[in-house]
Amino acid sequence: MFLKLSRFFIILFVLFSFITQSFGESGILFRITPPDIAGALAIGFYILSGRWFKFKKHWYISTFIVALLIGGLIGLNITQSLIEILILLFLFMLFMVLIAHFKTEDGLKELIYYFAWAGLLASVFGVYDFVSGFIGTPRIFPARTQGEILSGFRNAGQAGAYALVVLTVLIPVRVSKLFDFFNKKEKKIIRISLVSTIIFLLLTGKIAAYIGFAAGIIIFFFLQRNLRAFYVSLIVTVLFLLVYNNLDSIAPEIYKRITGKYESRIGVIIRGEKEFAEEGSFFGENIKNAFQAFYDNPLSGSGIGAFSKNYDKYEVHSTYLKMVGEAGLIGIAAYIILMISFLKNLKYRNRKYPLNEFLYYLFPFLIGCLISWSYTYHLRKREFWIMFAIVYIINLLIKKYRKEMKVKTKFKPVYEIADEKIS
Repeated sequence: MFLKLSRFFIILFVLFSFITQSFGESGILFRITPPDIAGALAIGFYILSGRWFKFKKHWYISTFIVALLIGGLIGLNITQSLIEILILLFLFMLFMVLIAHFKTEDGLKELIYYFAWAGLLASVFGVYDFVSGFIGTPRIFPARTQGEILSGFRNAGQAGAYALVVLTVLIPVRVSKLFDFFNKKEKKIIRISLVSTIIFLLLTGKIAAYIGFAAGIIIFFFLQRNLRAFYVSLIVTVLFLLVYNNLDSIAPEIYKRITGKYESRIGVIIRGEKEFAEEGSFFGENIKNAFQAFYDNPLSGSGIGAFSKNYDKYEVHSTYLKMVGEAGLIGIAAYIILMISFLKNLKYRNRKYPLNEFLYYLFPFLIGCLISWSYTYHLRKREFWIMFAIVYIINLLIKKYRKEMKVKTKFKPVYEIADEKIS
């Protein structure tokens, strides 16, 4: 019973993972959102079912959290550092619950299907709220800035980052043989979610997500260099151009925000009016303050979460600069170990099998995410841990199938069956 309840609430966590608007504007309620409640219940019922967490098995994540804890204890704001570490620990535990509930072939399909639904819901709610401002219908989520595509997110930047990760999963699913294992209803939702999430991404005005997505499409095309890749790249590019070229009339406020950000942060650099790292420029201040925090305390930086109010009004814009400025040498080393362990899950031997092919197609878009994360902090985002769980489960299944092949079990692995269907 407890395990079923845990599964129910972890599904709710995935479906509503796009809601980052909290229950309050300050204090503890500012840190709590509806999916957090669902996630906490999933963890609680998982423990009540008699299961526990294998922290040692995921030592690279545990090491990263411990490294941040050490840095936080000698940092500038212990309370804020502990809050950041608790958030990471919470997401780590949800990552392990996701693996526990969805580590089978059917479980993997379910998790991807629910994540597709999450992308679809985020997109539909975002566009509806945007349109409601013109037609006078009630909004689902509160507005923040006029003309902003927000959905359940606290700001449009979070919306763009979320959409990028959803697409990083859904595009490889759609173009790989893994898609053949979904039924008609599931395929339909994945297709609709894919299109709606692309449109949603374009409307968010998140330039870092644009750059990451464009990089993923370009790398995807050049890695494949075949007609299929060309058609996928062409369709996505045409869809992007159609939306962007008409954005001024479709959503003028969004168009102004995108062009405004471009001009103030990128255009002035391209035209030579400002240097990229010039003091006083947005990027320059971000880089300067991050390295100042590092120079002041190379071992731990400011302490995770302690950068704002000590070196700047806001936290560091960039996962990598955040590690430099807020985590120091201890955090940098632990982050490198964490990401190497994560990227090792992308290894594949024979691309002709569905799960391996999915990893092959995921790689270009993950590179795009890595580029985008140079501006955003991805480790605090739920979508990263959901994607990580999907990739991890795929590796568990690949290892399982390899083992079955070695012992010559009478049951055929799922990727052999798929290969037979295709041939």
